[in-house]
Amino acid sequence: AKADKAAAGFEYNHVSNEEINTAIRQYINVLLLKHVVETREFVLEGMNLHLNDAEKLYKQGLIAKYNFLRAKVAVADADKNLFDDKNKLELATLALKKTLAVDNSISIQTIDSLVYKANSAALETFNSAAREFQPLFHMLSEKNKMARQKYVAARADYLPSVVGVGKYEMYPEHLSSIEPRWAVGVQAQYGLFNGFKRFHRLQEAKHTQKEVEYIKLDLQDQIELWINKSYTEMRNAEKRVEKLDTNISLADENLKLNKKRFKSGLGTSLEVVDTQLALEKNLIDQLVSLADYYRAMAELYLAAGKPMDMLAVWQQ
Repeated sequence: AKADKAAAGFEYNHVSNEEINTAIRQYINVLLLKHVVETREFVLEGMNLHLNDAEKLYKQGLIAKYNFLRAKVAVADADKNLFDDKNKLELATLALKKTLAVDNSISIQTIDSLVYKANSAALETFNSAAREFQPLFHMLSEKNKMARQKYVAARADYLPSVVGVGKYEMYPEHLSSIEPRWAVGVQAQYGLFNGFKRFHRLQEAKHTQKEVEYIKLDLQDQIELWINKSYTEMRNAEKRVEKLDTNISLADENLKLNKKRFKSGLGTSLEVVDTQLALEKNLIDQLVSLADYYRAMAELYLAAGKPMDMLAVWQQ
């Protein structure tokens, strides 16, 4: 997005992975709505052209009034859809500004296009990255260190406390005749009985270590499930994008055919409107699938602990 760098810029190290992911998802949402608005404008333009054709044919007495009215309704519906999506785009842009800490008075303009870019990384690549870079594992590692330190401290209570002392007098002239110039000593202390407090502290420390280990195992399962879910969603969206290419080509051909039939008097306004709406639906479905593809990819890299790596795919 084009914006004031002083207002929008931030250092990666000072931003959490969740905040980065939020910014990426909101940016994708802005791009999606931007393309949806463009699609709605394209459809409205097509509906207006059809309305002009219908009006001419109606005035010439070549089509029934119903066909003309149906074309007018289609234009009204297309205009309403465009208005709604423009408002959604404005709200999405405001949300993105807030996340990027950009003042509302500053205008930002997206310059990217929502187009398909392949991600050939294997599932295991993300699982491997998560084990190394996922912050949750690092946090748990710190807790494990603390648990070990607590156990060491509790075990130390079973050992005697030994203190060594020593002194050396630099100015012997200040000493009395019975005071030695140097002296060393050792002091040892051990509590024989303290009401099993040491035992309970040691057992508590052991249980804490085990608890951290169980949490780690559960976290590994949860992260792996998170990665698998996001990876599956990404591949499913990718398939939908590919399949919708054929649907869009077919819908476009049907629209051209029905427009020709309508102008020659062999078709109806309803057929033109329906095929125009079918094309619009397939175009928007593909845009939504593309957005789902990138959103799932962003979630996948977030689960792997490297959300910024998604930009390497985005900027291919």
